Amino acid sequence: MEPVYSIQRWPLGWVFVGPQGSCGIPANALTECEKLFSVDSIIDPGICHHLIYGRGVNAVMCVATESNAIKWRRLIVEELKNLPAELRWWQGVEVGKSSATIFASFCSQTTAYEVKDYSNGAIPYDGGDFERCQRLLRLFPEWRSRLDKVAKDNPNTDWPVIISNWDKIEASEEKAETIRLILKKTTGPAA
Repeated sequence: MEPVYSIQRWPLGWVFVGPQGSCGIPANALTECEKLFSVDSIIDPGICHHLIYGRGVNAVMCVATESNAIKWRRLIVEELKNLPAELRWWQGVEVGKSSATIFASFCSQTTAYEVKDYSNGAIPYDGGDFERCQRLLRLFPEWRSRLDKVAKDNPNTDWPVIISNWDKIEASEEKAETIRLILKKTTGPAA
């Protein structure tokens, strides 16, 4: 018999680990273990991403107090500081699926396949997604003027619309609402 999942206690939080070859845990796993965590605990997908792509841990969820999550993220950034910029970003804590889609259009071939598999052409759906894209473009400013490549690489998604409205979204205070309205105009009312 194999475990359904396990929990690893790390110095600054907990990591839910799926069984080998699995990419998930039961939906009730967090409820089963909630007594382990303090009431101010958060789930941090950035730390989880780092553990998967930077350490090879089959992490499904990372839980820490907000202050410990901040410390943990800082330690990860420090750990990665000597890596080349692309690898440092990919193994870091600021990766979202939409920013990874942009990254996949420009990164070196050594990580491109893994990144494309992870991102699957995802677009930014909210302000957090869009801000991760913006932070990526601040790290690699030469990509900003070539965003049309992202639209060309993902023609069967909403990227062409997002890219053609990038400046409008960027200038907006309410990025999620702006994105929603832009996408609604292109797809029409929901059926």
